[in-house]
Amino acid sequence: MEGETGSGKTTQIPQFLVDAGYTREGHCVACTQPRRVAAMSIAKRVSEEMDVTMGEEVGYTIRFEDCSSQKTILKFLTDGMLLREAMFDPQLKKYKVIVLDEGEIVGEGGREGREGGEGGGGGEWIFD
Repeated sequence: MEGETGSGKTTQIPQFLVDAGYTREGHCVACTQPRRVAAMSIAKRVSEEMDVTMGEEVGYTIRFEDCSSQKTILKFLTDGMLLREAMFDPQLKKYKVIVLDEGEIVGEGGREGREGGEGGGGGEWIFD
């Protein structure tokens, strides 16, 4: 998905997924961020928008810091932390949806960017 900067892709889409019921039956929605500071600040903003306690319903996981709980239904985490979780649970069973924010497609020839074009990043890739 592409959209203008400030259109709410990073903060609103994860909330839409929660509202649409993707967190029922104990599942969680994950949203990756390329940088630690982004994961923390976006989680804080979303928890305020949802009017919930940071670290409970909305949380984040970065290297050396896990601000989430068993009650977390929306988690922001760095790409590396998602890979670490995949080492212990290759199917990432606790997540119903994983949003790869600022993701890029990388093929055999290197960076392909969005839709096989030149350039890169800025889009969100949602796998359900």
